[in-house]
Amino acid sequence: MNFLALTANQFENLTFDLLQAAGLKNLVWRTPGADGGRDIEGEFTSLDFSKHHQHQKWYVECKRYSNSIDWPTVWQKIAYAESRGADFLLLVTNNNPSPACESEIALWNRQKKSLIVRVWRGYELEGLLKNYPQIAAKYGLLGKSLEAELGLQSLTFEAMKLAQSSYVAQELGVSNEMALEANAALSELISLRYSQIRTYGRMIRQSGNTAPSYKWLSWSGPWDDWDDAGMRALITMSRHLTGSVSISANGSSGEVSLLLRSPRFAIDGAGEKAFIAIASWSDAEVVEIAKDSIKLSSRR
Repeated sequence: MNFLALTANQFENLTFDLLQAAGLKNLVWRTPGADGGRDIEGEFTSLDFSKHHQHQKWYVECKRYSNSIDWPTVWQKIAYAESRGADFLLLVTNNNPSPACESEIALWNRQKKSLIVRVWRGYELEGLLKNYPQIAAKYGLLGKSLEAELGLQSLTFEAMKLAQSSYVAQELGVSNEMALEANAALSELISLRYSQIRTYGRMIRQSGNTAPSYKWLSWSGPWDDWDDAGMRALITMSRHLTGSVSISANGSSGEVSLLLRSPRFAIDGAGEKAFIAIASWSDAEVVEIAKDSIKLSSRR
């Protein structure tokens, strides 16, 4: 996998998606540091031998490097993370620490400091991405391959479930407009991404100028901050998963809050997992899912 083919911003977004898929929770971008990079903060809960839950604060530094990483660079990151009370510092890189740096990291961890240092090296990153082909496909790391197209399987399964739900409702004489609209929007997104992978080998953002004219949607703010097909899929799935009567969207500067009117269900479990997968292929991040609102951030 050619990580150097990615821009610095794409490599950071790739890391965010991979961390989210691997189970790090409450992910947020930290303010760009002196090196201009965006880094990530997240939380992880582990269960120890006594069945006690340990809550860990992780700081993640994600950087593309042309050469191996030296100890002064890592030490600077350690000092910052330690001063912020982090339990772990994870360095995610396309390259490797230098031999001297590897020795210093091992020595640091053996001394049982309050902060533990972990590294995802380039070859380890490739191994992790093999477990999440949908992420590798999204960033063009699999090229125009069948494996890249299979990365869309999870979205395809969701569309199939929506189609089945709509058919059953029709057979029972029940209106299922929410599932039909969500299925149409999700199928459009899947079809577009398949076409882009076959043509370009990766996902391409396509922004429109006008919000869709759903009778139950009130949109305020710029629409062109968002991937057109992706946002339609997210909005319709929000309504389908919650059973909301209507949605009011208030957006500005690459962020939007979807305010759900009279939601009947909460988005959790399998529904939340599916929603996050759709957001990933929509070039958006799920900032928060609450009982009556959803906050999204654009990666533009």
